[in-house]
Amino acid sequence: MTATKWTNVAVVLGLLGGFGVLSMAAQDKPTVESITRLADEANKKDWAELSKAGAEVAKKHELKNVMNLFKLRKAPDKMDDTPSGIGVGPTRGSIMPDGIDLKIRDLTKKPMTPAALEKEREHLIRMAEIVAGIAATSVHQCPVEKKLGDKDPEDWKRWSEDMHRNALELIKTLKAGKPVAIQKQAFNLFKTCTQCHGPFRDDNGG
Repeated sequence: MTATKWTNVAVVLGLLGGFGVLSMAAQDKPTVESITRLADEANKKDWAELSKAGAEVAKKHELKNVMNLFKLRKAPDKMDDTPSGIGVGPTRGSIMPDGIDLKIRDLTKKPMTPAALEKEREHLIRMAEIVAGIAATSVHQCPVEKKLGDKDPEDWKRWSEDMHRNALELIKTLKAGKPVAIQKQAFNLFKTCTQCHGPFRDDNGG
């Protein structure tokens, strides 16, 4: 595992593929960099290939640091020793809510307006690629080695695969530009996340 030292400096990470940049505040930078590189491959590799690459990422980074990427992105003046998420969009606050988990939930509430879709589409696609990268990594990081109460490694594996699949389906609906389909697919992704949260949330830093 890498050392988990939270930084108090805002760093801007350039991402490949023309998706802009994500600012990092109070994050574990090596984890961010590894997951974003994996996200670059989300649309190029199938689950078997991406999760194989994710296995190498999982060896280097703690589960809690991987899952913390879902959290809200902190403002530079709010940096402390608690984790900040990777956020959504090029800069903090450019897309709200500025946290992956909350943005996915927000997308389930109502269909996007044409203006919002035009503004946010490429950044939401990148968000979904990040989710796919997280899934391909965390599938190798189940907190229990065998079934313990309601915690089951087989469920963890299934939910990770579902998270990956639903993230890619969300990308497809975003590219198609159909707000109702986006809302429906965001709900499918959100449901997968909440199913896992039931037994495992305390274990993954959520």
